[in-house]
Amino acid sequence: MRPFLARGASALACALALTTLATAQQSSLFDIDINQSNFTWSGTTSIGAITPSPANFQVDGTIGAQLWSGGNPVGLADFDNTGLAFLVPNVLTGSVSFLASLSITNLTFRLDSAPFNVDAAGNFTTTITGTAASGTLTVSPLIGAPTVQDVTGFSSLPASTTGTLVSSGMTHTLTMPVTAVFPFNDPNTGISGSVTLNGTAVAHATNPSPTNYCVANPNTTGVPGQIGWGGSTSLANNDLQLTATNLPQNKNGVFYLGTNAIQAPFSNGFRCVDLNVVRLGVVNTGAGTVNFAFDNGVVPGLQAGDSRRFQFWHRDAGSNLTDAMLVPFAP
Repeated sequence: MRPFLARGASALACALALTTLATAQQSSLFDIDINQSNFTWSGTTSIGAITPSPANFQVDGTIGAQLWSGGNPVGLADFDNTGLAFLVPNVLTGSVSFLASLSITNLTFRLDSAPFNVDAAGNFTTTITGTAASGTLTVSPLIGAPTVQDVTGFSSLPASTTGTLVSSGMTHTLTMPVTAVFPFNDPNTGISGSVTLNGTAVAHATNPSPTNYCVANPNTTGVPGQIGWGGSTSLANNDLQLTATNLPQNKNGVFYLGTNAIQAPFSNGFRCVDLNVVRLGVVNTGAGTVNFAFDNGVVPGLQAGDSRRFQFWHRDAGSNLTDAMLVPFAP
């Protein structure tokens, strides 16, 4: 089965737009908010309408997506057939008059779409499809044995949706109305028809956080210096704050960044960043703590999905360094 969206007439234009942006992108898993993702279902068959019991259900799980920068902050996105959404409860049942009953059990699915544009307000329109990763469809006629079908690989009919993908700090929120139609055919009874799911999926994704790595030797304070961060990793926000703590007082130092990780002895510490090195402005450690506003414009071509490694090098009975930090940049 496939619920949700497919490729629309604008797929070629979106693909061309994609080639004009960077090839790097951020892979994200949107966690579905079960309390806000409320759906109903209905259906029709060749022998009459399906009466669902109950008609209401919720969706949980995840939706996989790729996010490109170039907007505010996301300029282009797609659903990439990863993640795994499922129905709650895991059994939907219905009846067709007194002639037959129908149930859908343990349905899970993944979403797919062509790349689509996201405007500055977060609005988008696209077409999605869904592919069932598991599930069974059982048709039980009034007379005769039930028919059980494995629906793995079934797809929904392509469906258009107009939703929003808005961002705040490190979090993206997806709100997407969904109408998904699943055709079915029971070869044993000859009963055919379709099941329709209607509702709104609401899901949230958080940008990956920077992570520390490598080692640092103690400086003259008696403890190692430590690099950290504040703000966000969003390229559109451009508000990443670099911090360094546990430093000797009133010493000059510099944050620098590069693309590769190493661990090489250097002065009284270890150099942990290498290749494509960019030094940022010289700062003074003051009372032993440094805060530095990073401007991503110093790295031309930096795109969502790119990562850079940062470290702070400072004077101290010669010189010493903090540990290092890997920063994955987001739209």
